[in-house]
Amino acid sequence: MPFKHLVFKYLYVVLIALAFIESQGVVHAMDAEQREAVLSEIRRLKSDGNLVYALVPKVTPNSFFEEAARGCEDEARRQGVYCFYFGDTVENARIQESLIQDLIGVNVDGIAVSAISKDWIANQLGTKIQNWGGAFVAFDSPINTSLADVFIGTENYEMGRVLGLEIAQLKPEGGTFCIQSSRPDSPNHQQRVEGILDGLIAGAGSTQLWQQGFGCPVYYYEDITTAHRQMTKMFSRYDVDTFLITGGGPQFNTVEYRSAVSPFLDKMESGDLVIGSMDTTPEQLSLLKDYYSTINIGQRPYDMGVWSVKAMQSILKEETVPQTIITGVSICKRDTVEVCNH
Repeated sequence: MPFKHLVFKYLYVVLIALAFIESQGVVHAMDAEQREAVLSEIRRLKSDGNLVYALVPKVTPNSFFEEAARGCEDEARRQGVYCFYFGDTVENARIQESLIQDLIGVNVDGIAVSAISKDWIANQLGTKIQNWGGAFVAFDSPINTSLADVFIGTENYEMGRVLGLEIAQLKPEGGTFCIQSSRPDSPNHQQRVEGILDGLIAGAGSTQLWQQGFGCPVYYYEDITTAHRQMTKMFSRYDVDTFLITGGGPQFNTVEYRSAVSPFLDKMESGDLVIGSMDTTPEQLSLLKDYYSTINIGQRPYDMGVWSVKAMQSILKEETVPQTIITGVSICKRDTVEVCNH
């Protein structure tokens, strides 16, 4: 096949919600009762005159978003405000829309969202968000710039390009590659795909050294079991020697991931098989140390959470905020794994 461009506390019940004001932490999943408990706590805090923000991930549990939540929580505490982590266990644009509607309904002061679909929020909630009047920022995944006051996160195209360039250096002879991404309508992941492709070409100095594996790119729609099945299929059936993941999701479940890669570990250790992934959580760096990954390009989700609070505070104070706040990347390889994230 020719190469082409292809809160922080969210709370089980109201009593636990109240207790979390003193002892904050990230909780993973909400049912309807827990969701209403969070909204009730936001109403109570607002009625007492507090500033309350919310951070809405694409899906939870997810160690990347939990790190962003931790940053948001820490910065909120420093500034004497509140930040609630408000997500769902299903990655679905309609569910994310309903979460945002709930938060607007309780008149939260600001929302930072990692959009599942760039256009869905704008199309479904654009007018409501503009009429609401709170601070609305995008983190991790960009949204329509007429809607979001600021984007906070990684320069996604450049992040992908860095991975492509690094892979081209690791395999100057080229090879057969496959890109695995979350979903085709995710704006940040698609920008990374474009960056990876351009990086491979630039690094190789030719379009002839690399070819895509059969059926690539592949999408796993946040189903980690599907992601691991796709990996093993590409390695065993289609002779893919370079597997590039646009997010960290498949590596976040380390037990399943290790099981999927174990049959090919000899090839990983010899360099005949290369796996490059985004993100550098502690779990992923452990995989890197043990030859289950070749290179990881890290984002800074904690900083995204911190800057989300800072930006929303500035917006409410009517201070000038840059349209884009780039939090940077780090390049982690086995020989730099102890220092690459610092």
